[in-house]
Amino acid sequence: KPISLLRALEENFNGIKRNEFKELVEIFFKAVQEESANFSLPIEARQRNDYRDIPTTLRDSMKLDSKRRRLYGRYKLVIDESEDESAINLLLQTGILDSDPTRTSIFRMSDFPDDINNELRNVEVLSTIKLCMETGRTIVMINTSRIHGSLYDVFNQNFSIM
Repeated sequence: KPISLLRALEENFNGIKRNEFKELVEIFFKAVQEESANFSLPIEARQRNDYRDIPTTLRDSMKLDSKRRRLYGRYKLVIDESEDESAINLLLQTGILDSDPTRTSIFRMSDFPDDINNELRNVEVLSTIKLCMETGRTIVMINTSRIHGSLYDVFNQNFSIM
């Protein structure tokens, strides 16, 4: 259905600028219309600009339980480049991220020299992150760039759900 294609595009590409997203939607719809001429969004949906914004897209996907979230689409990766974790705090304050520690785990790594070179701590954090993923918990990773290489397969969805 046209609305399903629009929602799938929102899930996968909604991080780009609004005008670029609209262009992307048109490209996809034109490609599908070449195979199915009457495939288009209803006129009323186009007139009211029926696109969800990023917070709405995140909120909708985060409401789902972990099994349905996997079926719903891609995992969400939010990168907060602020110095004060303001984007993460905003997601917690607005309820997009659940602050319940049984549903959301927050991992922080420090930049102190003794912590940077502590391989045991890095392995411990990685193990805990993977355990949380197995149980379907939401993960917030703050200042964890030094272990991202170890999560390459997870970030690229090269794993099996058993």
